[in-house]
Amino acid sequence: MPVDKDHAYELLKAFGKLEFEPKRHGAFFQTRWTRSEPPTPYLVADVDWHIVDAAVRRMGNAFSVLVDQPHRDRLLRDRQRRPMKQKIAMREDGSPYAKFSEHQLPQNDAEALVVAMRRVRNNLFHGGKEDSEEDPYAEDDAWALDATAVAKALLPLVQARRLAP
Repeated sequence: MPVDKDHAYELLKAFGKLEFEPKRHGAFFQTRWTRSEPPTPYLVADVDWHIVDAAVRRMGNAFSVLVDQPHRDRLLRDRQRRPMKQKIAMREDGSPYAKFSEHQLPQNDAEALVVAMRRVRNNLFHGGKEDSEEDPYAEDDAWALDATAVAKALLPLVQARRLAP
């Protein structure tokens, strides 16, 4: 997902704040043990996005309207297929590889915006950084801006504890 470096930085900054904030008050995180070799495993905290998704779903339109219409329109326009998600596929020789695949967003618009935000972030930071023949849409900069808008709408709700688990 090739994106202008300034857009990528804005998304990284907004998403980083969004992932940090729930850990400050413990409402939206889960703990898990690291995979370190004994005797060093320790508990780490991760945002539990299922809890966030459920909270946003309950807010419904009250959350959706916090994201400007052009951003909502693009993220929800082709919700049956985009944003794509990396899934494991198998080559003919039986070896696995990651492949971008169509994956439907949730029906609830508020939840779909948050899920789309995460997919764009994941595709940008964990996907390929080169132009892809598999993604003929050529809207990556716009999608990064859209995902940033969702993160910036969600962050104040988490900070003010207005988003209830």
